[in-house]
Amino acid sequence: MVAIDSEFKALIPPLSEEERELLEASIVADGCRDALVLWDGILIDGHHRHEICTRLGIEFDTIEMANIETRNDAMMWIIRNQLGRRNLTNYQRAELVLKLKPAIAEKAKENLAAPTGGRDSMTLQNSAKSIDTRDELSKASGLSHDTIHKADFIGQHADEETKQALRTGETSINREYTRLKSPEGTHVLISQSNSNEWYTPSKYVDAARRVMGGIDCDPASNEIAQAWIHAEEYYTIETDGMALEVIAWLD
Repeated sequence: MVAIDSEFKALIPPLSEEERELLEASIVADGCRDALVLWDGILIDGHHRHEICTRLGIEFDTIEMANIETRNDAMMWIIRNQLGRRNLTNYQRAELVLKLKPAIAEKAKENLAAPTGGRDSMTLQNSAKSIDTRDELSKASGLSHDTIHKADFIGQHADEETKQALRTGETSINREYTRLKSPEGTHVLISQSNSNEWYTPSKYVDAARRVMGGIDCDPASNEIAQAWIHAEEYYTIETDGMALEVIAWLD
């Protein structure tokens, strides 16, 4: 009997419709070739295969992971296993690895709680104190600190439609992060205290692009604004478009 843990199951990224159809077709044709992985009788790998096999009455094998000691270890194993074997977008990888934050923190606490009597224990404690969560998440996911930070911000502020577009690769982390950080509705001063940057709201930029078919030149811009303006050519405060010679074309 295979037990399903809802918290463990929630760590598994959902399959796309195409991926699910391909997996089911493979199982129907060739059977469930890979054994489902259990920890203490609880399924930790093979949730999609288990659902298909159970629904269609197809037999499957299981193996038990004996080297996983705690529930926290099991959760870390699930996430790292998914990161290592699934063809995930960067946002899906970031979503997964961000779920490791509590587990890493808990692991550090467990290490710090170790006895302090001997040299080995002291070494273990020093090692635990030096754990950098950002480094651990970066190493596990293969993503930069900056990308993980942006994905975390998106996860807290974006709507579900945007997150789904990121999961399917229809948009990028950088684009959605910049869009969420950009002003909307009116010209807004980015920072009242220390910035003189004003941005055209994206709805007006989109309207101009629809009318003109694109934006050839943005004479006063920066890298942030170009995330949604996408001008063929643009000038920043460093390149100073006002200092350039202008050639006027008259009809």
